[in-house]
Amino acid sequence: MAVRKRKGSPYWFYDFTIGGRRYRGTTGKETKSEALTVEAEIRRQAAQAKVVENDWRMRHLTGTYLKNVVIGSASEPTLTYQIYNLLDGLGADTRIIELTNAAISTYISKRRAKVSNSSVNRELTLLHAMLNYAHEAWDQAIPKINWKKLWLKEPPPRDRFLSRDEYEALLAAAHPDIRPIIIFAVGTGLRKGNILSLDWAQIDLNARVVRVRIKGDKRHVVELRGDAVTVLAAMPHRRGLVFATTNFRRKWEAAVKAAKLTDFRFHDLRHTFAAWARLAGADLLDIKEALGHSDISMSARYAHIKPGMKKSAFDLVSAQNTAQLAVSD
Repeated sequence: MAVRKRKGSPYWFYDFTIGGRRYRGTTGKETKSEALTVEAEIRRQAAQAKVVENDWRMRHLTGTYLKNVVIGSASEPTLTYQIYNLLDGLGADTRIIELTNAAISTYISKRRAKVSNSSVNRELTLLHAMLNYAHEAWDQAIPKINWKKLWLKEPPPRDRFLSRDEYEALLAAAHPDIRPIIIFAVGTGLRKGNILSLDWAQIDLNARVVRVRIKGDKRHVVELRGDAVTVLAAMPHRRGLVFATTNFRRKWEAAVKAAKLTDFRFHDLRHTFAAWARLAGADLLDIKEALGHSDISMSARYAHIKPGMKKSAFDLVSAQNTAQLAVSD
């Protein structure tokens, strides 16, 4: 029934639901015909309001996601950069329900001219996540996008890492300000963002651990050993930022050039940590935990590196046979 009377009241009341939202109250009318007229107008206004609420533009989508998800997260700088790329490329006033495969394909083509396929895919992943968030948390209607079709083929994951000689050359060429950063990066496997923003409050030298937030805003604890501890212990001041970061990029690029390293990025210091750990006998699960990977498949890129200290089945059998021969003699 569209309207009804309540016991003890002379007025008719309305009670209906639109889009999962319930509307109820008094019409303020004592006759049913007048109440029905009022109820019809309230229903029309409610339906119109729902249309307005369910009509987000890209600026609403990105603004809401920034405010409620991105700000304060460990990935805030990267996600904010990606969001502004999407906002600029797809148009701030574009209705999200009107996003099409064609419109996103055009965006992809423009971005591919500037960045790698991997970077474009990260932005597509973010757009997909934002649309799902708008639908699940805010009841927004979203378009049907063939994400699988839009996904770009990516090159194999990088596994460039330093040899011991290259590492020594890089340290020798590095400015004194960034030498501790390089040593710490190779000793912990932490990402550049975590290292350059590291505060002494995150470090416990007694327990020899450092606590950071990584991708997905997850907490991650890294053990401090060897040179990483030595670098920190040698620092006279233990308040505020741990490392000097002034003109970091210029100093880093100068060190790489002076050390004559080819195709080498700061993130490859993280690969160096993992590769050296693998060579020393660490298994993939060890590496997964150390790097804070969410899935062991991310650590599988190091599977081809044969542990230098781990004996093969041939070594073990040979050693057993040798021992048996020694006993026989």
